Amino acid sequence: MTLPGFQKALESAKAANACGYAASAFELYKRILAQDPDKDASKYYATWNLLDIGRISNAEALFKAINKEAAPKPWLIENLAGRLHRVRGRFSEAEMHFRNARKLDPDSTVPIIFLADTLIQQEKFDEALTVLTDALNLRNESLDEVYFMLGRSARAVGDYRSAHEYLFKALEIDPNYREAKQLLDDVAFWLDAGSKAADSEQLETMVRLAKKANAAEYEASAFELYKRVLALDPQRDSAKYHVVLNLLDVGRISDAEAYFGAMNGDRAPNPWFLEYAAGRLCVGRARLDEAELHFRNARRLNSKSTTPPVFLADALIQQEKFDAAKTVLLEALNIEDSLDAVYYYLGQAARATEDYQSAREYFFKTLSIDPDYPEAKQNLEDVEFWLKFVENIGRF
Repeated sequence: MTLPGFQKALESAKAANACGYAASAFELYKRILAQDPDKDASKYYATWNLLDIGRISNAEALFKAINKEAAPKPWLIENLAGRLHRVRGRFSEAEMHFRNARKLDPDSTVPIIFLADTLIQQEKFDEALTVLTDALNLRNESLDEVYFMLGRSARAVGDYRSAHEYLFKALEIDPNYREAKQLLDDVAFWLDAGSKAADSEQLETMVRLAKKANAAEYEASAFELYKRVLALDPQRDSAKYHVVLNLLDVGRISDAEAYFGAMNGDRAPNPWFLEYAAGRLCVGRARLDEAELHFRNARRLNSKSTTPPVFLADALIQQEKFDAAKTVLLEALNIEDSLDAVYYYLGQAARATEDYQSAREYFFKTLSIDPDYPEAKQNLEDVEFWLKFVENIGRF
């Protein structure tokens, strides 16, 4: 026998999922399962939502409780298994599951997108391009994400003209695709001003444009410019540092490691930069415990910037050390620096531990500093969806 509100909870869970409100959907599916423990579809969605929230261990436990044989769509199980492996940094296992999901449902772009993303994380860019190009033959499927991932892969291998074409097509399908617009602006910057400056071989012009690209978060453009700066001035370690971070953002982890190894740490004007970059490299390789150590060192070496505590908190959250992350972030509120990211990650940690009232306050404070912070806006809507449901229906 179901209690009053059960049907409303089911409808609301589906609505929350459709909006990408992971915390709200999880809370609703959790209560649905309390009344109907054998509802495997709810277990599947709750597992997916837990991964989005950052509660990996709970997601793994719930995934084990799903009756895989009863799954109406076996590819969904393979896709979810892939996500569980990927978030643990087991990319080869994740790749296998996403390939299985693709085989089980060859007409969907979903497993292809996850497979391509996992290939990119392993720097298998050519394989990703092949998988994604094949997906362009699919019918009745939205291809905006396929074009975006093609653009991302082409950008990683330095094929900027193809990247420009792919990203432009992604935006033709979805003009509001924020990530595609950012990458398109990046490659357009390089194809226009950046490449012309590089051809001139005027060192200070390239340095100026590289700094401009960095400020705009045009990672590929900044990398190309700093690479040419280093060709003219090989001892400029500040350029090597920026190249390391740019390559990480582009997805070329091995090249970033090589540049990092060539840096002269003794000449670093800001030693905390080296610890921060080392932490970023470890995150790129999914070595989160090592990343945590480096970010703690960076924080100790520079107590006046919120950058080290924010990256430290993110590494702690990825390890499900939510209370430790909160402690680090609350201390960071005393720093006279930009605090939008500090409040955002406080909201993330509070949301992961089901402290939704605090999460709402933190996300609201993030948006009061930066009204255009899209992740904060999305997560604020998420926690408000749940809080309104509780207010209107009760916890039933």
